[in-house]
Amino acid sequence: MTTMIKKCNGGIENSVYQFSIFSKCYVIKIINPQRTAYDGRKIIQRYRFLKQSDLFHAKVNWYIPYVNRIAIVYKYLEGAPQYQLSDTQLDILSQKLWELHQCAEADAIPSLITPRPAFLWNEIDPRFYKYKGLSEQIVDKLCSTKQSFIHGDFHPGNILWTDAHCCLPIDWDNCGYYYSLFDVSTIRLDLSLLLSINKAELFYEAYQKNRKESIGDSIFYWDFFVMLAQSKRITKWAKTLSQMSGVPYETLISRYDQWAEYVEKHIDFA
Repeated sequence: MTTMIKKCNGGIENSVYQFSIFSKCYVIKIINPQRTAYDGRKIIQRYRFLKQSDLFHAKVNWYIPYVNRIAIVYKYLEGAPQYQLSDTQLDILSQKLWELHQCAEADAIPSLITPRPAFLWNEIDPRFYKYKGLSEQIVDKLCSTKQSFIHGDFHPGNILWTDAHCCLPIDWDNCGYYYSLFDVSTIRLDLSLLLSINKAELFYEAYQKNRKESIGDSIFYWDFFVMLAQSKRITKWAKTLSQMSGVPYETLISRYDQWAEYVEKHIDFA
C-alpha cells in the first residue's frame, strides 16, 4: 500500500488535500465551521443527501464529523477550473446549471430548505445603505421567483472542466432548496468580473432558453441581492480570484463597480 498526500487549493477558509491509497485517488476537504458562517449540522445533512442521490458526479464517499470539524471525502476527478470561457463553454455551463435545477427530490428534505432571503446590512458596503428602506420591496420581488435544488456557490472556481465540452460542479457545502436565480446571479457576477458584462448576459440568455419561460426583470433583483452580499468582501474575493485566474486585481475591482452600476440601472426603485 502506498499513500501520497498533497495540499490543494481550498479557498479562503477550508483545507483541501489530494491523497492516493491502493492506486485510487481521493480528495479530502476539511471544513471548520467555527472559522466560517457554515452550520456544521446542515453541511452533514447536505452531503448525506448528495451521497444518497449521487447527483452530478458529487461522488461523496464519506462525510465524517470529528473534533469540531467535518471531513468530506470525494473520488478524485480529472479536470481543472477555467476562468477564460468561450461562448460555447458558457452555453454548456448554462445547460449544466439548468439540469442541476431540475432535481425534484430536494424539496422533500426539510434540512435543505433555506429561509427567506434577507439583506444583512452589517455585511454590506455603506455606499449601498441608501437602499435600506427598499429592503422588503426587493425581497418580495426575490420571493416571487421559482425555487429548486441549487448548488449555492456556483462560480468558475467550483467547476471542473474535463475537456472543452464537459464540466462538473464541485464543492457542494452550500447546496439546498432555494431560489434558482441565486445560482444564476452568483455566476453572472463572477463572469462580469472575469470576462465582461456581455458574457454575463450571454450566459443568462442561454440559461433562459433552457428554462423555456420568461424570467423578466427578476434576474436583476437577484443580481442586486448577490452584488450587495459580496460588496464588503469584494476586495478579499478579488485578491483570491486574481490569484486563481490571472486577471489583475485592479481590473476585477473596476469591473465590480461597472457591474454594480449596470445592475442598479435595471432595478425599479420607485
